[in-house]
Amino acid sequence: IRVNATVNNNAFNAGVDANGLPIVQNTATVTIIDALGNTTIDTKTSVTNPIPLIGFQFVKVDVDGHAILTDSATFKLATSYDNAVAGTFLKNATATADLTATTNVADGKAVFSGLSFDNLTSGGTAYTAIEQAVRSSLGTVQTVELWMCETKAPNGYRILQAPQKVTLQIVKATADAKVTTSVVGGPLSLINTRDGQEGGGNF
Repeated sequence: IRVNATVNNNAFNAGVDANGLPIVQNTATVTIIDALGNTTIDTKTSVTNPIPLIGFQFVKVDVDGHAILTDSATFKLATSYDNAVAGTFLKNATATADLTATTNVADGKAVFSGLSFDNLTSGGTAYTAIEQAVRSSLGTVQTVELWMCETKAPNGYRILQAPQKVTLQIVKATADAKVTTSVVGGPLSLINTRDGQEGGGNF
């Protein structure tokens, strides 16, 4: 029996393992009953290795600070400005797909999670900067620079032309503490102009 499960954005900063790393612990319990009603395998539990997670959340708002709920926008992350311009984004190697954050039309929020996965790649090369920052000395603040690109603009807005730098500040205070992640200099201000206009539409 193979059970496939997808960890979604609700796993953002969930749980802590013995080393203080944020994790999602995947556990499945399987009971098999044959055609005669006899239990052949009873509550056999399968536990996978913990998945370390780290990420950040942002909100799409208008110039007055109100969440834009009319349409969604999509963003991707690159490890450098040059990669962002070239369209080389962070990927999850197991899915060979770019990491993507899409704003929710219910609240305007979007989340990049799972940034400390062991299998992140950039341009075909393993990307470990965030994982190394998480596993650094206790109490030592680490910074990691990423570049966020808008790949789909909300309806009625022009897409962002320039990549936006996001500096993550990562620190693990104690061995049994959650990893704290914050965006340096936040909140971010990403400016979209409306179609046919020269201003408005702050993110």
